[in-house]
Amino acid sequence: MQRGISNQKLAARILFLIFLVGASSVTFCQQESQSAIDPHDPVFRAQYKDVEFVDNFALQVAGDSTNNYYILDMTRLNSRFEKIWFINLIFKEGTVVTIDSDISQDQFWFLANRKYNQTDVLDRFSELKEATDEVSARMTAEEKSEWLKVNDKYN
Repeated sequence: MQRGISNQKLAARILFLIFLVGASSVTFCQQESQSAIDPHDPVFRAQYKDVEFVDNFALQVAGDSTNNYYILDMTRLNSRFEKIWFINLIFKEGTVVTIDSDISQDQFWFLANRKYNQTDVLDRFSELKEATDEVSARMTAEEKSEWLKVNDKYN
């Protein structure tokens, strides 16, 4: 009789260990997928260096269960002023979130919650680019320089 109880306890312990290993594997996989998009990692960034924007200012290139990820073609912003002005508009926007910090790169990364339609997000990028172009055309070089002294956080 004692041996039967012992086998049951052993079986219960084995099942418990299997459960723990399985639970920790699920947790690890979730963490891994959440950190898969990392524009600060040069290896990750290299995967997208040859993305063809064609006539697009921005492209959706990835997504997960929560967010869609976009790359912006920074070469279409002609100056440091325009890049920083555009990013400041994004900060005020609220739909799109900046997940990059290196404005010297030709590409800049953003995310938007999946609740926002891809077309709407891409259209919003274009609208903000047009607004940036208009401000840049209106301001003098001296005004831009003064604005950058206050707003350039990317030194």
